[in-house]
Formats: sequence, C-alpha cells, structure tokens
Amino acid sequence: MFGFELFKQTTYLHVCRLVEEGRYGEALPLLHKLITDGETGEDIVVTALSCALHLENWELASDYVKQIEKNEYDGPDALFWLADYYFGRGDTVAGQKALNTVLKTYSEDTCLLWDIADMLTDYGFDEEYWEVLRKITVIKTRDAYQLLDQADAFLTLENRHDAAAKAYEAARRLPKDNRYDLFYAASVLEQCGETRKALETYQIGNDSFTGDADFVLGIVRCLISQGDFAAAEAELSSARTQNPDLPGLDAAARAVAKAKRKIVDFQSYRKRKDNQEE
Repeated sequence: MFGFELFKQTTYLHVCRLVEEGRYGEALPLLHKLITDGETGEDIVVTALSCALHLENWELASDYVKQIEKNEYDGPDALFWLADYYFGRGDTVAGQKALNTVLKTYSEDTCLLWDIADMLTDYGFDEEYWEVLRKITVIKTRDAYQLLDQADAFLTLENRHDAAAKAYEAARRLPKDNRYDLFYAASVLEQCGETRKALETYQIGNDSFTGDADFVLGIVRCLISQGDFAAAEAELSSARTQNPDLPGLDAAARAVAKAKRKIVDFQSYRKRKDNQEE
C-alpha cells in the first residue's frame, strides 16, 4: 500500500474515533481536507455532512449535500442526514422526500428508525414520531438488539406488557459479555414491574461482571420489591466483602432498612386497628 493511501485510511479511522466521542469540531477539518484532496466516497462525505450539521456549519453542509446528490448516494446514513439537513433549513418537502425514501428502503432497521424518530421529535413532527415508533414495534425479528429497540419503543408508547416481553426475549439472546445491553434489558423489566424476570437478568449480569455496582444494586432493588429483605442484606454483605468501596452500597443498605421498617410499621398499624375494632 502506498504511503499516501495509508495516510488517508489512518486519517479516516482517526476521524471515526473523534466522531464517536462527539468531537465534531476536530473531525470536520480532517474530513474536509480529505474531500478537497479528492476523496469523495460516500462514507467520507456523509460523515462530513453529519459533523457540519452537528456544528451548524450550513455553508459546508450545503457543499456536502450537493456532492451526495451529484453522486446519487442513497445509503441509509446519506438519506438520513439529507433529511436532517433539509428539515434544518426549513425545506419540509425535500426533507420529507428523503425521509420517505429511507423509511421505504430500510423499513426494518430498528436502530435507524429510532434515529429517525428522534430527529422528527427534534423538528416538532410529533405525530410522525409516534408513527415511526409504531413501525418499530411491528417488525418481525429475533435479533437481540432489534428486540431491545422494540422494547424501548413499547415502553415509550406506555405498553409495559409488550415492552417487558421484548426485553426478556432480548436478554435471553444477548451475549453474556454485553454488559450495557444486558443491564438495559434488566432495567426495562424492572420499570415494567417484572421483578422476577428483572432479578433473573440482573443475576446473569452479576455472574458475568462480578461485583458490578449496577447489577448488584439491581438485584437488591428487586429483592426489596419482593419483600425478601434477608436475601437483599446477604447480597449487600457479599458485595461489601468483595469490594468495600463499591458505589451505592450504603444507600442500598438504608433502602433495605427503610423498606423493612415500613413493613413493621404497617403490621403495627394493622394490629392497633384490629385491637380498636375489638
């Protein structure tokens, strides 16, 4: 590989890392230099457009849009950022055209649909936002990550029953080393009141990431909800033994004590009431 080609490739890889970190102001000059040097591939131009839009640099964004349309780039990211550009400029007709194309062509990409939904709500298209969420929920899939997207959509639509079902199915299909998504699936189950399934999922995460504060505290919350205070205290004691500095342990211990006290207070109240009635 020639040195200049290697330079271009390593520069683009560096740019991708900057974009992932949200450092658009650092990424855009590097992308613009690649483009002015003749690198006008779809990935490069579309990434440059996204950076320009994040920075509200409309002049450069306009140049990249012209390049995309000239080369007839029609990948999902190209269409998404074209729609974002036109909506941002107030050209609703052009924005809707790009949006309709991406919705038709990539109708089963749940991650992309979520991005579109977020964009729509940013521009005040509330009715269209809810319609896209409903589209997400009806896609037939067994992919763990798409199931999580569907769980999120159902939860936003306040359908907790289906949100929990999708989250539980996703949790059973996720790799055990995927900490972030496993925790999210458990948290959805907890939010939906499915404490037994949430507890099961938090425990899977805790087995894979022993002593992780989020999973430990999730287990404790579920045990408190189920009234199993002894198990909650045992979990906290075990976690404290493994890592005395684990964040949140003291607060969790206070929560267990408070929940136990509520039960005792309620039982005392019931006993007093019964005695008064006698």
